[in-house]
Amino acid sequence: SAGPDKKEVYIRLKKEGNLLQGFAGCNGFGGQYAIEDGGKISFTNIMGTMMACDRTKDENKLYEALRECNNYIHLGKKLILNKGKKAPLARFEADYAK
Repeated sequence: SAGPDKKEVYIRLKKEGNLLQGFAGCNGFGGQYAIEDGGKISFTNIMGTMMACDRTKDENKLYEALRECNNYIHLGKKLILNKGKKAPLARFEADYAK
């Protein structure tokens, strides 16, 4: 949950160039993604700015989840990233207003 001085964590997937953009809590990041049939997804070349902050552990967990996930479920506004059939690594909810 984002407080008044904390921006929300997000990812944005852009079709053009298969670009990943996002904000991990303190640092912006980018990379690329690939989607294949059967709900398969992969993220590569994830790089971010390197500002130190109190959310570095959470940021690293997000980067790890993006690198490890290999499939997704898209339900309405929800995107759930998974590794195999294990518990979800990350959940996102679409915000089309931005």
